[in-house]
Amino acid sequence: MTERAPEYVLFLDDERDPPKASEVFGKEVVHAKNIRDFIAVIEARGEPFMVMFDWYLGGGEPDGLQAARWLVAYDQQHDILTEGLMFDSQSSDREKARAIVRLVADHLAAKFGKDDPDDVIRAARRRVPSYPRPIQRHRRF
Repeated sequence: MTERAPEYVLFLDDERDPPKASEVFGKEVVHAKNIRDFIAVIEARGEPFMVMFDWYLGGGEPDGLQAARWLVAYDQQHDILTEGLMFDSQSSDREKARAIVRLVADHLAAKFGKDDPDDVIRAARRRVPSYPRPIQRHRRF
């Protein structure tokens, strides 16, 4: 039996518009604006082709790092993530973005017997399109 490639990109962000399918390998883009939507999509559809995380998802809402923690825990229980998963964070808070990416990379490296999680990060980022760009909050002249 041949495994089918995941058919959708999961974009977690409460403010930014998601990329168009043409910007992400022609895959359907599912826009989750909060962690509840994020969980519901993965539980219903399984592994995404690519996951794009924002960190801040609005006041009083669980953040993107919590979504990444949930994804890791869910994968540990259900074994849905494959070695070729593409992931990144479009968060304008680069420290939080690095924490999200590191968490997912550490999990995938351990799961697939990779010695260096940085290799997992580099491999994922080589394949991720350069969309979306961070929201510009302040203009510098």
